[in-house]
Amino acid sequence: MKQNGLDSTYIRLSYRDNDGDFGSLDSTNVFVYDGRNDSLLITYMIPDLSAGQSGNLQEGELILCVKSPCCFDTTGYTCLSSAAGIENNLQFHINIIDRAGHQSNTIQTESVILECNY
Repeated sequence: MKQNGLDSTYIRLSYRDNDGDFGSLDSTNVFVYDGRNDSLLITYMIPDLSAGQSGNLQEGELILCVKSPCCFDTTGYTCLSSAAGIENNLQFHINIIDRAGHQSNTIQTESVILECNY
């Protein structure tokens, strides 16, 4: 990926909610973090998806589009503007909060290479 929003990736994940309270009417409930320093990159509001579901079980698939963050220097917090030949390894960490406030397990994506010379 090219740094600083010049690129994006799609993350596909499956969910299964036994309580039937996945989704929201008024607040963000999916959180994507930068695995290098656990800073929040983007949030999403997945609407209440219980319509058309039988019983309490809800399951499905989400596809999230995430723009590329900046490359970091060695401190892990200062963005590099452009540095030829430098790359960062990046993993995204994702969790979901249901309407009852229960937080899911955090999942981690595979590593992607963030190209810093852009």
